[in-house]
Amino acid sequence: MMSYVPKKGKAVVLLSSMHDDQAVSHNSGKRKPEVIQYYNRTKIGVDLMDQMVHTFTCKRQVRRWPMALWHNLIDVATLNAYTTLKARHPGDLGGQNDARGASSRSLAKSL
Repeated sequence: MMSYVPKKGKAVVLLSSMHDDQAVSHNSGKRKPEVIQYYNRTKIGVDLMDQMVHTFTCKRQVRRWPMALWHNLIDVATLNAYTTLKARHPGDLGGQNDARGASSRSLAKSL
């Protein structure tokens, strides 16, 4: 666990079992911890997942955070199910324009 303060009043707390807390990269102009640089290199996957989840979502405006978390878990699980289906059976989707929506509806009906 480490704390990094890029600007005054803006602290970032990092937790990693992969990186050493003393590891700092000097090759860029700024001295950033390796954990920050690794996150910046690999965060594209999280951004892409958020974009794909936003296309077909079950989220609703709720005031309780457990319900918001539940809706997000359902969205991510549905995307993971579609990704697994597409990887295991690439020809079964038949090039549908709405293949993800169709698989989401089929998954919902089977539950």
